[in-house]
Amino acid sequence: MMNQEPPGAPIPAAVNQPQAGAPQYNYGQTYAAPPIANVQQQSSAPTTPKEKGPIPAEHQELAQSLDSLLQRCLSTASHPQTKRKLEDVGRRLEALYDKLRDNSLPAPILTSLHQLSQACSQQNYQAGLNIHTQMIQASNFSQISSFMTGLKVLMQVATQQGV
Repeated sequence: MMNQEPPGAPIPAAVNQPQAGAPQYNYGQTYAAPPIANVQQQSSAPTTPKEKGPIPAEHQELAQSLDSLLQRCLSTASHPQTKRKLEDVGRRLEALYDKLRDNSLPAPILTSLHQLSQACSQQNYQAGLNIHTQMIQASNFSQISSFMTGLKVLMQVATQQGV
């Protein structure tokens, strides 16, 4: 148990001394914000969205299938939370389409994506979810993480809404 001194007792000198290597603070010092002119000079001009090229012809059917399903789900969604989920799905599909435009996905992933979109076109969402699971297990997740959640949510919502 610690030895407690009565209130007002002097503090031993060793407690008042800074320890070697301990940070030194200047509590009374104030710091000024940088001048506003400097902050304004550092901010960049508003950027305009970059024009996106077309999705390659061999992937057009994939994009049309997924976009069509998204539109059907949006048209039947009545709950605000479902609409927000589907808006996020739209952003994630754009990430997929960017990868298709850049041709940055390996052939096995592209094959699986085409199979998944065919399953969605046939309204076989369970088969699509099975393909989705296989893709996650067999692929480098960092290559597909930006859009896979969106595909899963899209198929789940489509199943719930019966579209």
